[in-house]
Amino acid sequence: MTEQPFRLKIYDGSVWPNPASDAFKDALWAARYGETTKSELLELATIAEAYRDLITHPAFTLAKVRQKVSWIRRMIKGDPAIREAS
Repeated sequence: MTEQPFRLKIYDGSVWPNPASDAFKDALWAARYGETTKSELLELATIAEAYRDLITHPAFTLAKVRQKVSWIRRMIKGDPAIREAS
């Protein structure tokens, strides 16, 4: 299995943290059980900011949030139609 990138660029040009990436998982593990590096702290801040934007951004209707989440899930699964459109 190929390593997943930490960030994914989706259909609208926005960039989101990839929850399937090793860096994402490692940063979460370090925050809970170990000592975090500066890089991991920045990754955690990116994750928190993306979540905040997804939930509170005034332009993100529930339909847009669903569309963005669906697109990210399809990218993680390797949907060829998504890769060609990106």
